[in-house]
Amino acid sequence: MQSQPLYTLGPFWSSELNKDSQLNIFVSDKHFQIELKASNFEASPTLLAEYLRHLERLEPDYLPHSNEEFEDPLEGLADWALGCFKPIFQKISPLRIDRNYALHDCLFPNVLHYSLCADETRLLPVFLDRVGRERLLGTLLPESQELDYYSFPTYRPDEIQVPVPDGSSALPAVPRKVYIKGQQLAFFKSVNTGDVNSTFRELRAYAKIKTFSQPVNTCKLYGIVQIPSSGRIVGLLLSYIESDNRTLLCAGKDPRYASMRQKWTDQITRTVEELHAHGVVWGDAKPDNVLIDVQDDACLIDFGGGYTRGWVNKELANTTEGDLHGLRRISEWLSGHFPTRSSKSGNGPGKTDLRDIRRNGGEHISPDSPRSTDFLYFSLSRFSSHRILSCKHASFVPSLLYTSPNPDIQTKMPQQLISRNVDPYHNDPSKLYLGYREQDYKKPWAKYFNPNVALISDEVEKGLICSPWASPLGYGPSEAHDRLLRPGYETIENGFVATKEGTTMIAVRTDMGDGEKHHLLLTGEIYKLWHPQAHQYTWRNPDELDITHKSSYAERYIGIFSFINEYLGSHCTDLTVAFIDPKELGIEKEKWPKMGIETMVCARIGTPGQGHITENFDGKSYLIHQIRRGQDGKRELRSRFWLPAPEGAARDLMVHCGMEMSHLATFLPALFEEFKYTL
Repeated sequence: MQSQPLYTLGPFWSSELNKDSQLNIFVSDKHFQIELKASNFEASPTLLAEYLRHLERLEPDYLPHSNEEFEDPLEGLADWALGCFKPIFQKISPLRIDRNYALHDCLFPNVLHYSLCADETRLLPVFLDRVGRERLLGTLLPESQELDYYSFPTYRPDEIQVPVPDGSSALPAVPRKVYIKGQQLAFFKSVNTGDVNSTFRELRAYAKIKTFSQPVNTCKLYGIVQIPSSGRIVGLLLSYIESDNRTLLCAGKDPRYASMRQKWTDQITRTVEELHAHGVVWGDAKPDNVLIDVQDDACLIDFGGGYTRGWVNKELANTTEGDLHGLRRISEWLSGHFPTRSSKSGNGPGKTDLRDIRRNGGEHISPDSPRSTDFLYFSLSRFSSHRILSCKHASFVPSLLYTSPNPDIQTKMPQQLISRNVDPYHNDPSKLYLGYREQDYKKPWAKYFNPNVALISDEVEKGLICSPWASPLGYGPSEAHDRLLRPGYETIENGFVATKEGTTMIAVRTDMGDGEKHHLLLTGEIYKLWHPQAHQYTWRNPDELDITHKSSYAERYIGIFSFINEYLGSHCTDLTVAFIDPKELGIEKEKWPKMGIETMVCARIGTPGQGHITENFDGKSYLIHQIRRGQDGKRELRSRFWLPAPEGAARDLMVHCGMEMSHLATFLPALFEEFKYTL
């Protein structure tokens, strides 16, 4: 009889820059984060060589030798690394068969952090801490007049039961099959912190589908899973489609289902017709978003929007025409006539007809050109309102650099430009105020003003509770070129700690959303939008700036000073942020792409009491904001500050940054798109 496995293997993390990696192992109701670093195996050349061989087998371009037996390379690494953990795993109580486990148990497991090390002859598990790193869960949706979110039932995570099959070694990290209050079967679709737009779009679609008089072949929304204390939506409860995990992408080309292809084309087409008749857009039309149920019927899923290269052209994303475009591609793919090159005809995309899709006729719309990495520079600078005064480009449209090896330099600016502050500098406290007044609401960007700023995330709150951390865990800005370019996460992603340089390091991590772009932020009067409960004023020095030869948005800020007035806690203070080139801190931009880093904004900070200055910085006080894309495609902001701040001030800054950046993430892309030339 085969013995029950001790663990379930989760995500694996590695880096192209070094030989460090991380295993995520789930045992019963525990989550083990296990670091594997080449430097920890140097005591044993034999074990180091074995570790490097396992990493080599995990490379995507690795070709096994002809006499090499097939083995899942990740399972091979786990078998090699986890032997010494067996006694630890065996001490953990197994899942109880007499207990009903809830979604809460899966979303918030007990996290244990270990490192795998070696002496001369053996591997050794080394316990690091019990804190680990819990990612912030769920998203907060803004108030909207278009949709009543609570027209659907809401449930707590502990009200959703997760079935655990007999013999399971661990709870699922992300459960799919769940029961609402132990009764109604449902599919749990998790919602990440940055999924504001996609979640809103899905809820709006399901609210309309709920009103249909006739059933359609789509999943339905049963309810919303929400954390009561924070109001964050962590998931959607959808109708469970029995499909044996078959999508159209899998079944569509299977010769066993050749006779079903026209049926599926017709079903998908009829469903899209019905959706469009009620004002619902499918969005990301592709075979992978069609489930084939056990009755061999095609059911549409995923109304979160977006597009996938090769199925819907980017400019048609989230439109009815995009759906028709995707339908044509799906029909052509099922029939074996999927176009491989552009074919132009008199009918443009706007002329597509559903009847043509049914009979597989009409024009061929070719797949997109290769998708560009068109992420504009995301600047976390804070300078006052200023505008372009001259431009010799008649069309005033910037040219785009799509394939720069440096993700920070990807958008050329319009040439021959001069930027000047709209208002003169002043530092009169009587003219400063929080929020917006009557004259402010006349500004074109006032529609983005939202005085309701969410409280700090659970993740930041835990970091505050644990702070101050042990001083050896801190470091100065001179080490950031190494620390912030490592894969994975540091022990302190949220919190503060004293450093040997005599400063306090403050760390805050923020999820920045699932949109395709995180753009340059335009500030000044717009700066109040960032944190309406704390920001009062900012002004850029110099007053006039020649940006004629600034080849990117990023280059605009290097060398400028932002004079700021804002509240940190209950105290209002004048601060100066002086933006510098990252290389001044030894940060090599060439390493960013491999680490998923899109930009790093670096600056000196004037210390409290210095006011607005352009010199005499202490050489110890800095800030760094890093935008990094994870393997799941989401962006995160990792912020670091170094200041001679006491614990109370460090807490104030941490709370301020946590609220500010989370609030900013809710509207930044739309703000940039509308005002990117009002600089």
